Amino acid sequence: MKKLIDILFLLTILLLNLANSKRIKAGPLIYSKIASCQIPSYYYRGPVFYIKESGKEMRSHKIRIYPNSEQEKLMTQSCGVARFAYNWGLNKWQEMYKANLKPTFYKLKLEFNKEKKTNKDLIWLYNVSKCISEYALMDLSSAFSMFFKKIAKYPRFKKRKHSNGSFSIANDRLWVNGRVCILSKIGKVKLAEELRPQGKIMKGTVSTYAGKWWLSVAVDTSPLKNINKKAIGIDLGLKNQIITSNGDKYDLPDLTKEINKVKKEQRCLSKKQRGSNNKLKQIIKLQRSWLKYTDKKNDWIDKVTTMLSNKYQYICLETLNIKGMMKNRRLSAKFQQVSLYKIIEELKTKASVVQIDRFFSSSKTCSSCGY
Repeated sequence: MKKLIDILFLLTILLLNLANSKRIKAGPLIYSKIASCQIPSYYYRGPVFYIKESGKEMRSHKIRIYPNSEQEKLMTQSCGVARFAYNWGLNKWQEMYKANLKPTFYKLKLEFNKEKKTNKDLIWLYNVSKCISEYALMDLSSAFSMFFKKIAKYPRFKKRKHSNGSFSIANDRLWVNGRVCILSKIGKVKLAEELRPQGKIMKGTVSTYAGKWWLSVAVDTSPLKNINKKAIGIDLGLKNQIITSNGDKYDLPDLTKEINKVKKEQRCLSKKQRGSNNKLKQIIKLQRSWLKYTDKKNDWIDKVTTMLSNKYQYICLETLNIKGMMKNRRLSAKFQQVSLYKIIEELKTKASVVQIDRFFSSSKTCSSCGY
């Protein structure tokens, strides 16, 4: 491990965008240097995500919101507008591609605005903010760029029954003050907590799941650097999810109760009649059980990654073949439960991560002489 740390300082000069003093607290921690420790979970209101985009550091805080019945109708309509614009753009993209034209976001935006003005059947699009359809077309353009880079699959049409509703809104149509936010053409909406990151608001995204609503606010903050120059190596596994080079172990909380609840609600859903109101009610129950399961797991991941990135400037870990691990029929469910990929991505956004090659013979290398 000493050799890895030496290589780490010689080969990498990375900037860490988080500081110890101004780090967002993720909740109370229980830490032990000797025994295996677990970080307790609490109700997962919303984490702080760290996004690097075009040379800027943006922090996105996801907060639970409480709209009234009229506001909820407007938000549902906004989700429908975003879904309609996305599907319209995808259909138009395919038509332009078949006509040997090069589709772009700006061409789609121009065609969509023309269609909205000339087609009288699309008057209902004016009931919501215009930036909702623009961000939907922008998301479509990003989806195609990810497809061309072979990172994601080909974009598909969105269905109301099989997709969670969401829409994005520009910063000039969104105002946040304390525990209240103002959305354009929707009005004042209560927040579960105040916005944590301080800086310029770039955009907001409203989403719904299991009958609940959230607001994700992206804030452009000044880069914060952690210059303590401390490094640590971690190993990810199934028995102990995170094991550090100091001997500390961090285990995922027991999720057996939440998994059994999901299975029970899924069995109840399979017995409901198709198209009935009882089936719609059961779908919401199933979504809430899934939400409780994911909240408990994401809460633990957010806390432990925040704690490690607060203490160490550099984090060294091995490159895992997660796709190959998921092919194991006996252990694929366990690998999916521990979410190793999510842990790695959280560490990458919060700290300077160096991944060692899979075939590097670290166990056969002497930590003293290097041979």
